[in-house]
Amino acid sequence: HLPSTVASQLMVKSYQAAASEFDARHVSLQQSDGAKAIPAVILPNGTAFVDARQLPRLSADRTYQLWGTSGGATAPVSLAVMGSDPIIQQVSIPSDVQGLAVTLERAGGVPAPTTPALAQGQILS
Repeated sequence: HLPSTVASQLMVKSYQAAASEFDARHVSLQQSDGAKAIPAVILPNGTAFVDARQLPRLSADRTYQLWGTSGGATAPVSLAVMGSDPIIQQVSIPSDVQGLAVTLERAGGVPAPTTPALAQGQILS
């Protein structure tokens, strides 16, 4: 457990450092059930941290999946399969992504969302 604990602590410190950057963009993914929002921080280079630790643990056959949305007729792009017991996730956000969303999918992830967003938020400039 030690390596995973150290990795988890490093990710928390990376998230906190990113959140304190003056030019970081903060996104709040509002959950559709009104539960606590999922915070995300995006750095100017596109590196982002999504803190999904408050999402409930799922059965092993399900996963949370993070999507980037660009608006219009463009389909969402999968940014990360976050697992059934998500933690802070580091991802790369393409420059054309205008929003983030989290869905509940089958284990392993899917190429396109199959369920409504559990949480979503717009990336503000």
